[in-house]
Amino acid sequence: MIITAIKLRTAITGINKRLWKKDVDPIINFHSLIFFYLFF
Repeated sequence: MIITAIKLRTAITGINKRLWKKDVDPIINFHSLIFFYLFF
């Protein structure tokens, strides 16, 4: 369970970095942040 959490966390941060680099809708980043805080 802990390993899955770490994998998920790195995946989310990776997606966030990619989205911010491309300047995609901040709403998408906001959603993944909510997701991040809900699970951790």
